[in-house]
Amino acid sequence: MLFFVRPLESILEITKCIVVFASQALQSGAFLYYLKIMKNENSRVNLQLIVFPEVSEIEKFITRSIGKKVQVTHINVLRHRDFSFVARVFIHPHFRSLVGFDTLIYKKVKAPWDCEANIALYVKNSGLPHTARLIEISKAPITAQFLQEDLGELSLMIRNSHKLALETGRRLAEIHLMAKSATAELPEKLERFDSAKSIVELAADCYYKLHEHFADFDRLLALQMVGCAVRDAQKLTEGDMCFQHGDVYAENIMLRQTSLAPTFIDWSYFCFVGPQLYDLATLTSAHSKNRALFKRRDAVIQGYCDVAQMPVEAVKEMLPAAFRFSRLMFLKWLLVRVDMGITQTTVGPVRPLIDRVVQEIIG
Repeated sequence: MLFFVRPLESILEITKCIVVFASQALQSGAFLYYLKIMKNENSRVNLQLIVFPEVSEIEKFITRSIGKKVQVTHINVLRHRDFSFVARVFIHPHFRSLVGFDTLIYKKVKAPWDCEANIALYVKNSGLPHTARLIEISKAPITAQFLQEDLGELSLMIRNSHKLALETGRRLAEIHLMAKSATAELPEKLERFDSAKSIVELAADCYYKLHEHFADFDRLLALQMVGCAVRDAQKLTEGDMCFQHGDVYAENIMLRQTSLAPTFIDWSYFCFVGPQLYDLATLTSAHSKNRALFKRRDAVIQGYCDVAQMPVEAVKEMLPAAFRFSRLMFLKWLLVRVDMGITQTTVGPVRPLIDRVVQEIIG
């Protein structure tokens, strides 16, 4: 990978450096000499899923957490991916009064997602509202295990209404307000994109990685992507910064079984400190993980602005830039996968996703 030779103190310096470098490279054709070219065999599936935990392993973890012997009848797998495994655990009827729940949600992650242990503790210790109750965490050198309350199967992606959309916006604003006032120490190594410089440097890093891994990637297209980041960075960082969920879509908002209260789940690897409107931008986007909630985006925004005491029109004006930034963050994660030699995702090959995301960034 290529790095800047000296610290860059301003956005203009960063932009000038990239533009000059790219221009000279394109004219001379010498750029390829400096790039490490890695074959990206998208036709070969190389996605290695995390090892499937035995029921006995899950049972032992619950027993250690409760402090008394607990028996599990069975599990339903909710997610099984390369870095994470999530299941609904059914407690034997004889042990339910001891545990206090009929079912629990069990999650296991491996590096680099093992950082989620510290993130989950931060969410708990900060008292962030409208989140699932964390019961236990266990962290090993390269893995982590979690137990949390089971909120049921109904998400905002499946069921929504004007009332639910309005309440979801309010609750997201309450989470952000609490995060801004929280005194709990932020997780170690939590990423920060809370300055214009850090956002532009992220785009520059993606620019170099695109050409490090994909020699055929259109360099002018990549340069346009950096230009969009330069344009948006200053605007995004004029407002408040706070801890962000980083993956707020309707599918990650569960409706409690009795009250239907929107509850935010899956505080994960994607959490970071950055522009306050980031989460709102993803939640009100036309992304497939929001489904029909997109039709009620105005209600979500209204609810958020009511609590955050922000003008609706000003927020709506900022959301496109915040959503482009969310796509840049997703591009970063795709390139991290390529760095690890992973050319697949659970929804298909990495390269087509990268092409699509870059197009989304530049519009």
